[in-house]
Amino acid sequence: MNLYLNESVQIAEQLIQSSIKDVHGIYWETLLEDIVKKKKTKIKSETVYNGTSGIALFFIELYKVTLNKKYKEIAKKGIQWSHWNCLQYKNSNYAFITGRMGITYAWLKLYEIDKNKTYIKNALQLTKGVNTFLKTQKTNDYFVGTSGTLLVLIHLHGITKEKWVLKSIDIYIKTLLQNAKYGKKGIYWDAYPQQIRPISGFSHGASGIGFVFLELARYFNNPSFYTIAQQSFLYENSYFDKKIYNWPDFRVDLWDKEALIDKEKDFKEGKLQNFMKTKNINIWSYGAAGIGVVRLHSYNLFKNNSDLSDAKKAIKKTLKTSKKITTGKDTITYDLVSGYGGIAEIFIEAYLCLQDKKYLSYAQKIAKYALSQKKDSGKYHLNKEFSTYDPYYRKEDYSLFNGIAGIGYFLLRVYNPEKVTSILLPKFDLHNTTSKAYLKLYPHIIFQKSINEIMITNTFPRTITLIKKYYKTELINYARFSTKKEFKQFIIQLLYTLSGNHKMKLHNIFAIEYTKANLLEKRFTSNNVIYTSSYVYIQDRIAQKCYHKIENMSQKKIMHLSLTLNANSKIVSFTSPEYSSILIKLTPYGVEETELNYFSDKVLSCLKKENTIENAVKKIIKLYNITEDKNIHFAEQQILLQIKEGIKYNVLQIVSG
Repeated sequence: MNLYLNESVQIAEQLIQSSIKDVHGIYWETLLEDIVKKKKTKIKSETVYNGTSGIALFFIELYKVTLNKKYKEIAKKGIQWSHWNCLQYKNSNYAFITGRMGITYAWLKLYEIDKNKTYIKNALQLTKGVNTFLKTQKTNDYFVGTSGTLLVLIHLHGITKEKWVLKSIDIYIKTLLQNAKYGKKGIYWDAYPQQIRPISGFSHGASGIGFVFLELARYFNNPSFYTIAQQSFLYENSYFDKKIYNWPDFRVDLWDKEALIDKEKDFKEGKLQNFMKTKNINIWSYGAAGIGVVRLHSYNLFKNNSDLSDAKKAIKKTLKTSKKITTGKDTITYDLVSGYGGIAEIFIEAYLCLQDKKYLSYAQKIAKYALSQKKDSGKYHLNKEFSTYDPYYRKEDYSLFNGIAGIGYFLLRVYNPEKVTSILLPKFDLHNTTSKAYLKLYPHIIFQKSINEIMITNTFPRTITLIKKYYKTELINYARFSTKKEFKQFIIQLLYTLSGNHKMKLHNIFAIEYTKANLLEKRFTSNNVIYTSSYVYIQDRIAQKCYHKIENMSQKKIMHLSLTLNANSKIVSFTSPEYSSILIKLTPYGVEETELNYFSDKVLSCLKKENTIENAVKKIIKLYNITEDKNIHFAEQQILLQIKEGIKYNVLQIVSG
């Protein structure tokens, strides 16, 4: 028996011995990493990521290459248990890798080898509430977000042809298109506090979402989806770092109390460069190894040489990364999510795509080192390890992405890459057979909008709504506007054709949306740390603490504080008194707007430039023409309350005092 296949079988036998049987099927107790508490705990999970359905997927692939019915039966019982476990609690998590859509996917893979229609029925049952996920999940990424869900919906429709699945696909496409945002170049989707700026990569970055759009383009034969994928690649490539020959990792460690304290210390000591430090990570989840896998798939589908160029860069970087196997033998891990089992996927895909056996030899070399580690230490090293006080320190995990099931899966891929489906690039080979006439009922599946039109619509939705309302036409070609400035010139010209309230309203709405877009753009075009997500998040936390300190200060001391409007905040004011000013604020997630009443507007406007609170108070009292002592005292208290709120929510920044 082949060396890699033999070890996969040995892993399977170990998993069978470790399985737990009950009336609902079989399951495995796996390990969950708690990055906050820095330890692992035992869990019973149904997910593909670290649960029973993921292990079942390994047994399905093992059955495909051995035709041993025992493995198919194990897979079936594991998926049955996962299905039952899903139904035991109200679960609105329809993510692919970490939610119930992973069990849907597992049923579909079992159906492919067994053709039992009950499996299809089960898959549809689990998926029925999939649209509710859009109400609770605001993340778009592949791993935990809506794009991974969409990928499984494509697989589900390809096998079932159910019309309601097609409708859900259309709704998910609409959501992803609406959530796309301008980057320095190209487009991105998700922003959150634990990053410098939106990240690259397969699991949580632009490449993973780009992969789903590639599958949409292929399945529905719609090249517009390929354009979206290319834009996500363009965003990533705008940050490719030649010095490290990699796509840098923009994540910032802000997950636990100690990390937050360290970053707050950096903030107070002015060590702002620490907020801009990127990491040179290269694993399937983040960096060249995963990005290269997506680019190879894109090249295989559309033969774009820029994709091939990216793939070759990724391969070159990953070859360099692979050399660490020989120097760090004791610390090297072979799991899928962050180890060399996942890293090797780029070599396997390169072999399949470019038909060059040297790439397969690179993956085989990694596999040999994995087997050598097992032989030397009696087990595989898996994923990250926490302190030796962790009760599961150095314990083997059984799961697919973090454990030995994943290593078995990796070895099967090396043994027979043509037959074994990749869980790290779950392509779908069937094509849509629904008639074009029927697809017209689903406008987002057949959409033909250019990227310019999508992004202008996303950036200026209320402006465009007003244009359609006032002009009663859909004939304006928004595709011709490649930048915000071009669209601004168009709006200026349009305003000349309007008068009265229509002109005023269009002017004001556009001013708000244009200010929001410009402020958000600084996160990508400026090298100033103050616009980064992690910095804004820490600054918000510091602002809360400053507010509590000021609450305990004497009024006399407060009056001597110097403040200014935070650079991350803008006030949009209008000439007509019937329109309230709008406060625009950059947040770790994007931008938000707040309508200001007249009083709040005047207080904040007095502090647009650095000023003491005492001077600002005097200026506002003079503005309101308050002269009586009793009224002056009341006015001072109201103004101070407003200023304190501005400090609390990081709109006003203390400069000195």
